[in-house]
Amino acid sequence: RKEVQESTAPDPDIVELFDHFHIDPRHLSRFSGLMDKRQETFAGDMLKLWELLEQARSPEGMLVSKMREMETGSFIGKTVPDEELMALSKKFRLDQPAESKLSDVLAKYDPERRSSYMKEVERHLETSAKPSATVMMLLKKLGEGH
Repeated sequence: RKEVQESTAPDPDIVELFDHFHIDPRHLSRFSGLMDKRQETFAGDMLKLWELLEQARSPEGMLVSKMREMETGSFIGKTVPDEELMALSKKFRLDQPAESKLSDVLAKYDPERRSSYMKEVERHLETSAKPSATVMMLLKKLGEGH
C-alpha cells in the first residue's frame, strides 16, 4: 500500500543529493519544485544529475545550470539505450561512457533522424580501430545535429 505524501518535506533522494555534494539549501525548494513536475523521468534525471555532479568542478554551479535547463525544457536525464543501440554497442564493444553519452545525444532526435545517425555512426565504427574513442569524437557533431 502506497502512502501519498502530502507533506512539504523534500524527497529523500533529493536531500541525499544535496547532502552528498554540499549544495546550499537555498536551492532546495526550487529543485524540489522542478523535480515534482518530472515524476515520469525522476529516476533517470537523478541518475544523470549524480553523474554530472560527480564530474563537475563546482557541483552546485552544475546543479543550478541543470535546473535552468529543466526550466527551459532542454534537460534530458539518464537515457536507457534501446535495442538498436545496445546491438551496436555490443558489436563494436563500446565502453560504458561511450554507450551512455551516445544514448543521451541520440535521445534528442525523432526516430527517423536517430536511425539515420545510428547508420552514420556504424559506418564510422566499421573502419575504426578504437570504436569508443570514435564515438566520443562523433558526439559533438551529433549533438549539433550534423
